[in-house]
Amino acid sequence: NGSYNMISAASTTMIRDLKVDGNKAGQTSGTMQGVYLASNSTVSGVTITNIYGATGSGIKISGKNNTVSGNTLTNNSYAGVYDFGGSTNGLNIITDNTVTGNAYGISVIAPSDIISNNVVSGGTAGILISTYSKNIVTNNTVESNTYGVYLISGASNNIVKLNSINNNGDGTSTNNGIYLSAADS
Repeated sequence: NGSYNMISAASTTMIRDLKVDGNKAGQTSGTMQGVYLASNSTVSGVTITNIYGATGSGIKISGKNNTVSGNTLTNNSYAGVYDFGGSTNGLNIITDNTVTGNAYGISVIAPSDIISNNVVSGGTAGILISTYSKNIVTNNTVESNTYGVYLISGASNNIVKLNSINNNGDGTSTNNGIYLSAADS
């Protein structure tokens, strides 16, 4: 128990072809990250499951110029991919991932990310963009989430185009394909 990263990548690191199981059922406190990225790094071909904690994510990004591609991220407590880099970071590429059963599939709190060609399903929000601008969300399949693409808290000047957004909603008559809340994207 406690807070820790299972794999922590300094700048200019490549992580490939790896399986990480956080054994979420065995955790009772703390927060873990499957892979924690700084800047200028790549994570590819990695399967990450069962990461525990309030912000427990398969891949957590704190820097810029990272590439997250071709990964399978399943059943993590917070997000499959979580970019919390803030205003001085961003410029990350999140592409060709399969993200299933996480509270948030892909959560971005940074500017200028490219989120493309991902399959995101089974969460509260498939793709969540908060606070920052100039993110591009394109050619993703987003389905069976409470909210498909959710832009909140000042997210502005983001581009959402050419996505397949299906069967998102809360199980009632509410259909939440693209949802804007205090955002003007």
